[in-house]
Amino acid sequence: MISQIHTLFSRLEMPRSHRISAALLGAMALAGSIGAVEARAASLSVDTFDVPTVPDFQFVESTGSGSDFEEAGAFAGSDVLGGFRDLNISILNSAPPFASASGTVFDGRLDWSNDNNVISELTVAWDGNDGSAAVNATGLGGIDLTQGGLLDRFGLQLLAADSPGLTVAFTVYTAENLFSTLTRTFDSAINAPQQEFFEFANFTGNADFTNVGAVTLSLTGPAAMDASIALLDVTEPPNSVPEPSAIFGLAVLGGAIALRRR
Repeated sequence: MISQIHTLFSRLEMPRSHRISAALLGAMALAGSIGAVEARAASLSVDTFDVPTVPDFQFVESTGSGSDFEEAGAFAGSDVLGGFRDLNISILNSAPPFASASGTVFDGRLDWSNDNNVISELTVAWDGNDGSAAVNATGLGGIDLTQGGLLDRFGLQLLAADSPGLTVAFTVYTAENLFSTLTRTFDSAINAPQQEFFEFANFTGNADFTNVGAVTLSLTGPAAMDASIALLDVTEPPNSVPEPSAIFGLAVLGGAIALRRR
């Protein structure tokens, strides 16, 4: 882009001083355009999966055919939606008596682990300070996930899954009888981190995404599955902002043409 702009100025019929002025105009336009791009980039954190408290981790474990629950919070700032995170794990099959399933939040990630012959469900709920494994469908008090229409999807970092069949399920609540769901199953193991998006338009149900009382994320899969996820946020459509280089080129071209006409 810089070489193209240089060629443009060299071909324009204008005094050198005007070329310099146009170049300065282009630089100013570049700074302004990049600022505009940064201002328009938007996201809303649901969870960074950090635990900035003592102890600095969150852990649930179920043995046999039981379940386990823990709520962590209050978290300062905006890293965790609503300031509290619930973890709930349940073994779904008739597992051996001492076999277990666990979920651990530590150092920016959520790890889900199942012993041999164990099938479990790990659910993370963001529903405010309720101290219960039951979802409080209005616990967040009516958060606008779209942030005024700017955002339209969840973005989730999948770090790993050691076998095919990981299923990720989202549920968004406005009230107990007003909710929408989206489920996705991955047919292959995940051997390298990847970003996945879950668009609000693909959810089924009757939740109002501008008036949200709770959000849950559940992980299920085949026996003995281990998986890890990381940052979860609400984000805007990809490529919704023009590239800075394109804005820069148009701004410089416009400035140069204006000078040439003088």
